[in-house]
Amino acid sequence: MPRRRASGRTANDTIRTAVGPTAGGGGGRMSSPLSAQGGAPPVRIDSSSREAFLTSIAPYAQAIEAESGISAAIMMGIAANETGNGRYARGNNLFGIKGANPDTGATFNSPTWESVNGQRVNTTANFRAYDTPEGSFRDFVRFLHDNPRYRN
Repeated sequence: MPRRRASGRTANDTIRTAVGPTAGGGGGRMSSPLSAQGGAPPVRIDSSSREAFLTSIAPYAQAIEAESGISAAIMMGIAANETGNGRYARGNNLFGIKGANPDTGATFNSPTWESVNGQRVNTTANFRAYDTPEGSFRDFVRFLHDNPRYRN
């Protein structure tokens, strides 16, 4: 049974509210959030609460769902988990992908940890940096598509 917070809502309730009825169902498709805003700069990720974070990334997730078929709700859940609801979304990296941005080469170095022989080992690593949250979503889909480990 899903854990309910003090508000009485589960994390899934919050995602469903942010995404709306199109999540996973393919209904009302939308274009890129940037084109929908007439080329205006993207809204900054709001990490003030889980609900605020999910609401701020929902337009990007929905646009990428329309193009890729990957559920916006699933991508949003992964982003929430990877970033602590946006608190650790440095460089607009919403999915914790390491390395350099394949389009721009942008990167940032950050403390992290790896599991080595079942043991936690603290280290630092380069992570991909993006100009916008939309770039992070697009790269995540490309990462899943291009990486044989995630194809099936």
